[in-house]
Amino acid sequence: MVNELISRLFKWCRSHPWALLIAVAVAVVIAVILCELKILCPKPEGAPVLNEEARNRIPDQYIVAFKPGTDRETVAAAQRTVKRLGGTIRYSTTSEPIWFSAKMPADAVEAMRATPGVAYIEADQRGAGSTVQPPNPDFIPPDGLDRTSERFLPLDDRFTYSENGTDVHVYVLDTGIEISHTEFAGRVSGPHVNCLPPGVDCEPEADPICHGHGTHIAGIIGGTKYGIAKKVFLHSVRVLDCSNGAPSTDVVAAGVAWVKNNAIPPAVANMSLNFPDSENSPRTLSDEVAATIDAGVTVVISAGNYGDDAAAHWPGGNLTDLGMPGPIIVGAVDGGVSDPLQDIRWANSSYGSSVDLFAPGFEILSAWKNQVPPAPATNTETNMQSGTSQAAAHVSGVAALYLDSSNATLVKTPAEVKYRIVNDVADIYGMTTGWAGVKEPDGMTASTPNTLLHWGSLDDGYTDGDPHIKTVNGVHYDFQGAGEYVLLRDQDGTEIQTRQTAIATTFNPPTNPYTGLATCMSLNTAVAARVGQHRVSYQPNINGIPDPSGLQLRVDGDLIELGPDGLELGSGGRVVNTVTGGIEIHFPYETILTVTPGWWASQSKWYLNVGILRTRSKEGLIGAIGPQSWLPALPDGTSLGPKPAALHERYLELYHTFGNAWRVTDKTSLFDYAPGTSTATFTLQSWPPENPPCVIAGTEPVKPTTPPLAEEACRKITEKNRHANCVFDVTVTGNPGFADTYLLSQRIRDGSTTITLAGDQDTTQVGEWVTFTAIVAPGVSANNRVPTGAVQFSLDGSKVGEPVKLDSKGRATWETSRLKVRTHRVAASYIPSKGSVFLASTSLERIHTVKRCYCEHGGE
Repeated sequence: MVNELISRLFKWCRSHPWALLIAVAVAVVIAVILCELKILCPKPEGAPVLNEEARNRIPDQYIVAFKPGTDRETVAAAQRTVKRLGGTIRYSTTSEPIWFSAKMPADAVEAMRATPGVAYIEADQRGAGSTVQPPNPDFIPPDGLDRTSERFLPLDDRFTYSENGTDVHVYVLDTGIEISHTEFAGRVSGPHVNCLPPGVDCEPEADPICHGHGTHIAGIIGGTKYGIAKKVFLHSVRVLDCSNGAPSTDVVAAGVAWVKNNAIPPAVANMSLNFPDSENSPRTLSDEVAATIDAGVTVVISAGNYGDDAAAHWPGGNLTDLGMPGPIIVGAVDGGVSDPLQDIRWANSSYGSSVDLFAPGFEILSAWKNQVPPAPATNTETNMQSGTSQAAAHVSGVAALYLDSSNATLVKTPAEVKYRIVNDVADIYGMTTGWAGVKEPDGMTASTPNTLLHWGSLDDGYTDGDPHIKTVNGVHYDFQGAGEYVLLRDQDGTEIQTRQTAIATTFNPPTNPYTGLATCMSLNTAVAARVGQHRVSYQPNINGIPDPSGLQLRVDGDLIELGPDGLELGSGGRVVNTVTGGIEIHFPYETILTVTPGWWASQSKWYLNVGILRTRSKEGLIGAIGPQSWLPALPDGTSLGPKPAALHERYLELYHTFGNAWRVTDKTSLFDYAPGTSTATFTLQSWPPENPPCVIAGTEPVKPTTPPLAEEACRKITEKNRHANCVFDVTVTGNPGFADTYLLSQRIRDGSTTITLAGDQDTTQVGEWVTFTAIVAPGVSANNRVPTGAVQFSLDGSKVGEPVKLDSKGRATWETSRLKVRTHRVAASYIPSKGSVFLASTSLERIHTVKRCYCEHGGE
């Protein structure tokens, strides 16, 4: 029946079209009236509202985020709408990501959802700083610094470092910094920026510090006494309130945006704060962090003090989705405080796969601001704090050390800084030989990550002509074996080998103070190295007959004659001649090898002083000597333990157990050999004998000189141990030429330089200005003087203009807008000032491309 009526109605409407039009019009009018009366109205999809169920959400407070590329008038119109509907604007940004925050009623929220260009509306929420104040703290030395510079426990009450954060700017987003504190020595620069309400943006104001958390964090990062990077410039960006809490997401996001727009490179931002709800993580804040990293700022964030998986909180529950580089998220260990022989995760530290690494965060002593009346405020206060806040501060300090202008590497991007800290120099369980890893509080090994912050000094060591050795952590001993040995190696591929040749003498050598042994003598007569993907050797003729005119340099077996600019080996590796007549090898991972040869005419032999500078390699004859061991570790990482009491046992351990373990084999040798020879040709297993005489069958022994004559020959050698080594060598051999070689080695140690070249961009257009900056730094970590002199820039192998004088920071700049369309090679050479101890050096070439751009046609 119904179907029949509908059919008749449809036929009637087809024959009377005017009636259908009237019906449609009446229906539209009725729908509009019902919608206006809010009785019936289709709900628009609109922009989504995020985090409405967040545990710490702030009622009626939201962040309105816009799609990329939204014009400013659209944003301004949206803000006018919010105000018209009774809302109040809090913060706003002018750069990507574009957003503003506001107090606004429900109808304003709906209006924003319907506004074109709005990507989402986010409910604002509260966060918190990441510190736990232990009860009744005892003030002890800053073990966190000690642990950072140590590979192994127990602590040795020392913080060793080479860089100090010079020229690096660290932005501390926290409760503010007590600027007058003696720890900072005037290095809190720029305005104290306050992002707390009231106000619509972060604004400079007087120091309003009412909580010591930010001062404590700044002290760990850059305090003169308690800090990792003792010369950084610190900037106070206040986003936490007097309770060490984050008032709201938009406050912190505004602070991050301020850093993004105002940071002075190279820059680090430390965020020792969290938001506890990962299911409702602050998206706007995450987007601002991503944009800040993209702007070139390394961002470090604490993992949280919740004692659970960091993925349950911000940043771990949200920021890890950003991809590389992302921020560095840090958990806390107790750093050997509760157990002097183990690194244990601090029980309250969050953990899990979203954490990048652990750092010391338990009972950390640093600067403080006393905010509890009636205790008087001073500028020397300290306090002990525990938390992932403190752990993050250690990492921020290390990031500043890596960005230090004196570091011999080019300025690094946030991705490179993160990689270096997390993957390259950190202690990683299973890769750091002898390190037991981070243990869980119940004694189990942590799952992920099992990585601990480390940044020790840029160590150096040497083995002089007669193998007097200084290990990379400063222990001096003699090793007089005969053969080819691994002098130093690292898991990054760096390896250096030396050949030691036995020398017959009539003089019985004196006792070595460290080993207690009096053994016979050898000479370093050749050296070989693995440099990136290449094998380099520097040795006499491979036929075994030394050429008095000089040693032979081979790269991958091919004989090489070095030109004035040296030979580049890729990835930062290179070989150059030195002004002292030897060679210098730069490895991709900063290590520098110097070889200073001397010719011993009466014996027709070359001997070599070998120095290793700025290395983090720890294995081999000059490797680091670990706790409770008298010698460096064996190749399998095991320790020989304490020095034996009996001299015979010492001899066996040094030359049989230890020495034979580090001998080169045919499979592992980096040397070049003539047909019919091998490493066995240069090995004398019986050397050195345990007791004199020091004779070799068929060889005429050398005759000694008197100690007074040796003292006179070595009088210009100023370093204590090397002076003693020089006197030893000249006395035993009767050859004063050893003193000359020592003097040349001393010149290299005191005066070696590295020069790096940076450009502001790799590709420019015709007529566009480009700037190249050369940075000259001492090659030895112990030398804190700034090189003086000038830099000669060159373009495509030809000098450009006059030499440019270095400024007070060892920098020189060349600018030009006249580069032609092509790919250019730019280099810089350091010219020391007259009378300077520093030696000349040349940078690696930097490739720069100039293109012709037809921009008016929409392309190149």
